Amino acid sequence: KNNLLLITTEGRVRWSLPIPEKIMSKIHQVDYLKNGKLQFLFNTKSKLYLIDREGNNVANFPVDFRSPATNGVNVFDYDNNRKYRYFVACENKKVYAYDSDGKILSGWQFRQTDFTVTNPVQHLRVNNKDYIVFNDQSRIYIRHRNGVERVKSTAKLNYSKNPVVLNMNGKPKIVASDITGKVFYLYFDGTFEEKETGKFSENHFFTVDDINGNGVPDFVFTDENVLTVIDENEKKMYSEKFKNNIEFPANIYSFSDKIKKIGIVESSANRIHLFDPNGKEHEGFPLQGKSEFSI
Repeated sequence: KNNLLLITTEGRVRWSLPIPEKIMSKIHQVDYLKNGKLQFLFNTKSKLYLIDREGNNVANFPVDFRSPATNGVNVFDYDNNRKYRYFVACENKKVYAYDSDGKILSGWQFRQTDFTVTNPVQHLRVNNKDYIVFNDQSRIYIRHRNGVERVKSTAKLNYSKNPVVLNMNGKPKIVASDITGKVFYLYFDGTFEEKETGKFSENHFFTVDDINGNGVPDFVFTDENVLTVIDENEKKMYSEKFKNNIEFPANIYSFSDKIKKIGIVESSANRIHLFDPNGKEHEGFPLQGKSEFSI
């Protein structure tokens, strides 16, 4: 019902705050006052909110957007000095940058995208260089902190709905899938490389990580009711078929420097799964649950 609630560890509702619209973003925590007490930052389609731990609006928040938002706000603290920057994309195809107080950053010089941006804007740091990265359905934008182009990429593809991922295995690169499931490596010198992975539907979920610790990126797809893991050399590591469609992306959990495991939610069956790098289900799973989980 669009009520935001703060609940204590004992289960007592401290406060409930009605929000006029659905929350689009993660609930970020920021130290707006720089005193160690955290506030909650998030956005709806029309406003950027900052709520303190008593359920009150902070300072001049909520801030009205100049155009309806199309993605969830993301928060960057470039130098870990709590000088926050808030980024959000809107229906007018502009990407806005705000300072800690919710004021438009005059130094952000980006004009507009070709199409709307639906995934959160990302801040990547590679070799001590900062990159502000976002994409629409056909193009990736890799910018300086001030919005000026930093990397000119000639890659033209029909991006899937999945967020692009930074991968540091081998040569640093941004990894993305297109609507058919092809995987692309987008390098920071502007070049790109294509990987064949097989056919997937336009609604597939995709992410990339080194699952088995061999230093090679592995591609993790969930599409309809199947989990498929493929290594960078296009070799299938394993696949798992479920009785029900998977409605959430796979989550990757680190169990050591080298071993990572894949979590899958089978909502309609009220089951959560955890798979080892070899495709075997982790001992004790599946467990009951119908939402994404943390470890």
